[in-house]
Amino acid sequence: MQKLAKCPHCRGLLDISAVAINKASDELLCIYTALPGQASAALANYVQLFTPDKSDLSSARQLKISKDVIELTKEFDLAVFTQSLNITVTSIRDHWQRNGYRRMGDDHAYLKKVLETEQQKFIQSHPKQTVVSANKSIEVRTERPETLEESTRKWQENIAKYRR
Repeated sequence: MQKLAKCPHCRGLLDISAVAINKASDELLCIYTALPGQASAALANYVQLFTPDKSDLSSARQLKISKDVIELTKEFDLAVFTQSLNITVTSIRDHWQRNGYRRMGDDHAYLKKVLETEQQKFIQSHPKQTVVSANKSIEVRTERPETLEESTRKWQENIAKYRR
């Protein structure tokens, strides 16, 4: 374990890998919350296909797969994105059930085929609709962190309310 620092409260050691895992979890949460409900559920179901048989899928691996899928689908409509993920998950799970084994590649080739097919169907049924990409809904903006003076002032204001 590579030491990063000691916790000022409990004196426990902070591990660099624990910080990285926490950062990956935070980023993953940002991606899922930025997507509309059905799109985030479809992405989560697709990512779970990559879970190994005898262990959990790490947050870093989930983040990598999620980013790969978002990058792959950036020019597709959000409805196509959601529908394609749902079709892919259903089809792969049915295939696994029929054949009795599980194996996922890393190239997302089947998803690419489904995306192209669903995009063609979407264009034919909605010829004049503009494309709303999943990437546009995942744009995450962070504000500058609060300075020590600002947080101290807020803390003192809140404490002053209870002292009266």
